Amino acid sequence: MNGVDNEIVQLYYIVINKAYEVMNYFKKGLQESAYHAALEWELHDAGVQVETEQPFHIWYKGNRLDKMYKIDLVVNGNIVVELKAKEEITSEHRLQLFNYMRLANLPFGLLINFGTKGTLSAERYFYDTTTNTITLFDSKGTLLPPLK
Repeated sequence: MNGVDNEIVQLYYIVINKAYEVMNYFKKGLQESAYHAALEWELHDAGVQVETEQPFHIWYKGNRLDKMYKIDLVVNGNIVVELKAKEEITSEHRLQLFNYMRLANLPFGLLINFGTKGTLSAERYFYDTTTNTITLFDSKGTLLPPLK
């Protein structure tokens, strides 16, 4: 795969633009849950299919475990959206998103940080199930070198 489908790129564009609307309205300093609720509202209002904090079971060697995780948002049934309201995105935040993508077997991920400095940041990822690699891609859908 050399790039991400244009339909997915457009969906990312909508989600990120709605996140900017939320950030511009609230500014900085709120808890993640406030940004989460407002972004969910914005996406529903824009007609985007979104599920929020849907629990999913962990599977191990074909067996469903009692452990469950909740993804912040799942957009269009295939984009995991992990939200943060931290000073900066860290490798721990990326790893959380990557694990959710792998465990839920969803191909696309978006890490959005509403930050504490009044700026929003967003990182787009693609999960290749055949190679078990996560790849960052830019706003045009061009894949960058795979991450381990």
